[in-house]
Amino acid sequence: MEIIPLEDLECGTPAALSTLYERLASDHAVIIQLSNEVARQIRLPLNTDTQTVLDDCLEQQKVGSRAREWLESNQGQLEVDAACFPERAQFRCSKVPSECTECTDKSTLGICFEAMDKVAAICLGHLCDSAEIDLASFYDHSSSLLDVFHYSPQHCPWDCPCPAHQDKGFITAVADSTSALEVKLGSDGPEAPWTPVVLDDQQIVILVNRELEHFSHGTLRACTHRVKQVCEKRLSLVHEIRPNAKGLAAVQRAIAEACEASDNLPTHEGSCDEVKMLFRPTNTTTMTACAVM
Repeated sequence: MEIIPLEDLECGTPAALSTLYERLASDHAVIIQLSNEVARQIRLPLNTDTQTVLDDCLEQQKVGSRAREWLESNQGQLEVDAACFPERAQFRCSKVPSECTECTDKSTLGICFEAMDKVAAICLGHLCDSAEIDLASFYDHSSSLLDVFHYSPQHCPWDCPCPAHQDKGFITAVADSTSALEVKLGSDGPEAPWTPVVLDDQQIVILVNRELEHFSHGTLRACTHRVKQVCEKRLSLVHEIRPNAKGLAAVQRAIAEACEASDNLPTHEGSCDEVKMLFRPTNTTTMTACAVM
């Protein structure tokens, strides 16, 4: 997979911007090389303390007092939901609407959220410029999500705890403690091979999501990916930029227009139901709809 230095994207180096767009247009995924400081900020939750807390949730199959105490100390200005499932435990973090836009969140999750949001927004902004699409008013801090996932092989007997799927929203950034993510580069056909995403401590991977595919008219295709089982405990950070209220309204208009157009198409070319599956709106507070990675 292509690796692009974040510094080059921040400086707007033409070669880096061209590579970012070309690789995401062809492969749907690209690795970003981070600076030491940004990597440190992003990886703050990837530690034994976080793993111990989430492991405790998995063991008890509930969010206990230990997890609540940890969140009180580490969630800062974020709104955090915690949840347990048979195969994983997770924290879902989102921005609390606030008039204090200059406030600095110094919590573990807050620092990670801000750093991942900044990197993802830089990539998304450059992609939109290259694809000549204007999404600037369709997303903001309030529409971003950070999921902290914990998997333990003893709680997950399946070979693939997270089956093949594509993410909602515009773009996803992923960092992890152990490599398990696999993507289909270039083609999502059933015969296309799976490519392991191996990241070092100073890298994240960027994936194209479904709404970005829509608004780019298919120039940027959503990345099909999955998570394979590994023999050790694993923490994963998944940051998604999703549409805000204005963006969701635009998605709804697209659904209506596509459904209207599909009425005049032969049935094998598409249907309104299929369009709705692609562009259904997201309730960011519904834990049962959480993506997994």
